[in-house]
Amino acid sequence: MRQLVDEVPLFQGLTELEKTTISNRSTALFTLSAIYQATQALLGIGANEVVRADQAVVAHQFWQVLGDVVPAWRQIIGRTTTAANLRQTYVHSHTVTLLAIGMAGHELITAHPNDWQERLKVFGTVDWVRTNTALWEGRAMVRGKMSKMRDSISLTASALKQILGLQCTAREGELERLLAEL
Repeated sequence: MRQLVDEVPLFQGLTELEKTTISNRSTALFTLSAIYQATQALLGIGANEVVRADQAVVAHQFWQVLGDVVPAWRQIIGRTTTAANLRQTYVHSHTVTLLAIGMAGHELITAHPNDWQERLKVFGTVDWVRTNTALWEGRAMVRGKMSKMRDSISLTASALKQILGLQCTAREGELERLLAEL
């Protein structure tokens, strides 16, 4: 994970290496803990499993592609905006969404091992702003505030999987049904 933080532009100089939370004025966009958890989800590995060299390559490519295609992430990489501005404006700058991206990415790579990089580019067209309540409320956000609850992560992953054209799990389908009833 430290290698990812050192080599992937999206994480270089933008990662809180010591704390598990980020203050409002921090120049960090993500915590090392969030990157670690999201990459575990991406690779489909447990906490104590060692990342193989081939998995490390996939993780590097995945986060690199996202840094290239998500417009606000290109801005933070180019230092034309601040981490604080991104956290205030977008859902993709929070742990819940990073974990969901990792989960959806795992399904994408599993379903489309030969062209996942091309398919991932659709994330460049997603409306990631927090004011897009039609998409994010009840998923990444609850009553306008970011939510780290397990169901929030699953519902956010479900939405991202649908954007990627992937099937949801039975549990995600049930969560979607419950969300629709609210």
